[in-house]
Amino acid sequence: MESHEYYEVAWQCRSNLLKQLASDNDNDIKQTLLSFTKFERTHALRIFLAKSVNKSTGAEYIVSEKAEFYETPDKKQPRPVSLNGLSKLWHGPNRADKVTPQEIPAYILSGLINQNEYDCVMELGCGFARRLFETFYQTKNNSIQYFGGEITKSGQNLSDMLSDMETEINFSSFQYDHMNPKPPEIGNCQNILIFTCHSIEQVPNLPDDFFEKLCGFAKNITVVHFEPFGFQARTNTVSAKNHQYVADKEKYNQNLYPLIERAHQSKLINLKWVSLNLFRLDRNNPTSVIIWEKRSD
Repeated sequence: MESHEYYEVAWQCRSNLLKQLASDNDNDIKQTLLSFTKFERTHALRIFLAKSVNKSTGAEYIVSEKAEFYETPDKKQPRPVSLNGLSKLWHGPNRADKVTPQEIPAYILSGLINQNEYDCVMELGCGFARRLFETFYQTKNNSIQYFGGEITKSGQNLSDMLSDMETEINFSSFQYDHMNPKPPEIGNCQNILIFTCHSIEQVPNLPDDFFEKLCGFAKNITVVHFEPFGFQARTNTVSAKNHQYVADKEKYNQNLYPLIERAHQSKLINLKWVSLNLFRLDRNNPTSVIIWEKRSD
């Protein structure tokens, strides 16, 4: 099953669940997302697609689909992670000593937002824009525009549904594909914070001009990647080899870090911060974090 096919069905299934959770929480989206996180600890999603082949063209097409949640052993609340060293990113005191892995993206992003004058915040490959909403609730900064780029229509529809319920956020979804990055209409925005969270993971190999195209989004760009690329940067350890095995098996991305290194060496971007295998949303697929900026000269 192609990744976008899986997620087209997955976001539609989650849409039904989130509608129910929103109703249970009086359309309070912050509480709805907290309820969804709790639900995920004891449930997983499985998807069944039946395909057929067009006899004249040989192309596959989907004839039926089914998605359902099933109960799993309680994954428990993940252990908090120490982030003391992150204070240097926003040149101030630590805002927290430890946070859970699920909270880390919003923690880092809100720290950057609070110390910089960004016109907008943009997630690429956002699914239903969960991380964007979590970041908004951390900052409560409604003077910033929030953009969610997503390849699936069901993901865009779900994020639009949530933003309709959350009237304080200035949010827009747009069609986006990592294989051909194109920005939405951003008006006069000149200082943008962009991030990805386990969406590049789903692209086996990014195009060679990926970072050149990202740098064309605006005059000033800061980018944060929350992606499982640790095995690409450190290859000579047992854990890296195990991670490489998982990435090969699942057809996860293989070239994010090499392309970032090349972009840095060619003076297209400046690397600001790198942390390998900082936290684990998936035990066998640890998340690394890298922050870079477009060079201004």
